[in-house]
Amino acid sequence: MIRRSSLSTYIWIGGSGLDIRSKARTLPQPELDPAKLPKWSYDGSSTDQAPGDDSEVILYPQDPFRRGNNILVICDAYTPTGEPIPFNKRHNAAKILATLTSLAKSPACLYAGINIGRVNAEAMPGQWEFQVGPCVGIGAGDQTWAARYILERITEIAGVILSFDPKPIPGDWNGAGAHTNYSTKSMRSAGGIDVIKKAIEKLSLRHKEHIAAYGEGNERRLTGRHETADISSFSWQGVANRGASVRVGRGTERDGKGYF
Repeated sequence: MIRRSSLSTYIWIGGSGLDIRSKARTLPQPELDPAKLPKWSYDGSSTDQAPGDDSEVILYPQDPFRRGNNILVICDAYTPTGEPIPFNKRHNAAKILATLTSLAKSPACLYAGINIGRVNAEAMPGQWEFQVGPCVGIGAGDQTWAARYILERITEIAGVILSFDPKPIPGDWNGAGAHTNYSTKSMRSAGGIDVIKKAIEKLSLRHKEHIAAYGEGNERRLTGRHETADISSFSWQGVANRGASVRVGRGTERDGKGYF
C-alpha cells in the first residue's frame, strides 16, 4: 500500500495581533481531523509571545483547510501546561461562539476551504476588496486569517508588499476597514429588526473597548469623513448611512428582519 505524504502548514497569529506566522511539517498521510493532527511548538520569544528563559509555546491545530493532499491549519497557542497564552484571543472566542451557535467550527468549507462571497473595487487608489463568507461562529475568523495567509504568500511570489494598515495611502479618500455583515437566526426571523436594534444598543455601550481591540492606526481612518464615523463616538441612526458605526440596510428595514 502506497501512502501519500502531506505538507501541513501551521498558521497562527503573532504577538502584535496582526502579524501572521507559519511553519510547515510533513505528515505520513493527509489528515483533516484537527484532533488527530500533532501539536507543535515554537519559540515564543521570537514572536513577542513569551520570555526568552521560558520561550516554548505549543500550537494546537484547530481548523484545517485543504486542496489536494496538502493542508493549511489555523492554530492557536498555549503554554506547555495547556493554558492559552495571553495573546490567544481565539480560545475564548471559540467557547463563546460555540455556545451561541452550538457548533464547534464553520460548516461552510467548500472545495478550497474558504468561502469567498464577492470581490469588488473600492474607493482608495488601487484598492480591491474580497469578502469572506457566509460563515458560522469561529469559522468567520479562521477563514479570514487563512485567506490573509494565502494572500501574503501570493504577494510574496508576485514581489508585491502587502499591508493591512487602515489607511496605507494618506489622502482625501477612504481607508481600508473590515466590514462585518452579521445576523443570528432570530434576526432573520419575523420581527428580527427589534432583535437587531437591541444588539446595536449593546454594542454602543462598549464602544471604547471594541475600538481598542480593533487594531492600530484606526484614528487615521475613522475621522468622521470618507464614509466613516468618528472614532470617539458611536452612531447607527439612519438606514443605509455609510457614515455610521453600524449600518442597517434598506432591505432589512423593508423586511423588518435581516442583518446589520
